[in-house]
Amino acid sequence: WVGAAQAATVERLTLGRLAELSERVFIGTVTAQASRLSTSPRQVWTDTTFRVEQVLKGDKDTAPFTLTLLGGEAGQGADRLRQVVHGYPTFQVGERVVLFLERTPAGLVVTGLAQGKFTVVEDAKTGRPMAVRDVGDLAFVGAHVPTRTFLGAPADPNRLPLDQLVTVARGGVPLATPVLVRPEAVETPQISLPAEVAR
Repeated sequence: WVGAAQAATVERLTLGRLAELSERVFIGTVTAQASRLSTSPRQVWTDTTFRVEQVLKGDKDTAPFTLTLLGGEAGQGADRLRQVVHGYPTFQVGERVVLFLERTPAGLVVTGLAQGKFTVVEDAKTGRPMAVRDVGDLAFVGAHVPTRTFLGAPADPNRLPLDQLVTVARGGVPLATPVLVRPEAVETPQISLPAEVAR
């Protein structure tokens, strides 16, 4: 049996706001996953364990961290249940990620749902580590407003160099500060004309 929760509608977060809302941010690798079935209510929960490589914000403890999210597949035979929660991030064993976590009454959860999970990949052309995220399953509140882009800011907040994302996570500030660019003043050379010769 397959159960699917409705798509999540969330606030679109800038990278700076994502960092600001997060209590803890770390780079880590998924080492294990296990799903279990609860009976009341009948739901699937998945525990994902991470080896913490580098803490960028918050508690500096690098002990393994386990994140529990609704969704997954568990049970046997006719009792087997696969539950999909749209908007939630998904993980795979061996995946290296940057994870943004915010505090709720239920504990730490991924900030902004899928907005708070970036996968670390290598750029095919340059070999540079990149942080990419998939937010295609999210519905955002309000109409899309084009973001003003400043010199030095990434063209796409869903794909950017890992070192830039690390900078944001550590400082909780936008990638670039708006700079007012003024055209350089051009001095007009002064030309001295010869004085009129008296006749």
